[in-house]
Amino acid sequence: AQSIRLLAQLAVALPDARERSRDVPGAYYRGTPVPVAEGGREIYCRVPPGWAELYGIPPDSAIEVGENMPGLREAGATWAREYNKFMRARDMTQSVADRRIYLKTDATGVLVVGIHVDDNFQIATSAPLAAEFDKAWTKA
Repeated sequence: AQSIRLLAQLAVALPDARERSRDVPGAYYRGTPVPVAEGGREIYCRVPPGWAELYGIPPDSAIEVGENMPGLREAGATWAREYNKFMRARDMTQSVADRRIYLKTDATGVLVVGIHVDDNFQIATSAPLAAEFDKAWTKA
């Protein structure tokens, strides 16, 4: 919540700032949990209803979870890692004071992007920086 307040204050304080917010569809389905070899843990779930008949497996079976999904304890951390990789690939600098805020500046202006759970908030004084970020975001 403090990240959101900071971005709102920046939107008011920066002249000619444009604000944008958006939901990240399927955020908690993005990425894969950390492999066991890298310190992660094995994750299993019960076979969902209907799968036993569909796939010919015993109904009391457990299956290994190989992808991220809502409800996993690791889902938020996995999504945060994916988001961080995306932001760093675009030369965004992560704030030391608030790890959910990223910044990029160039001769045309400033772009500040924050994340809260699966909502993305953007403040830009530079139309080119905002357009570049939006283009990359829609491809991700």
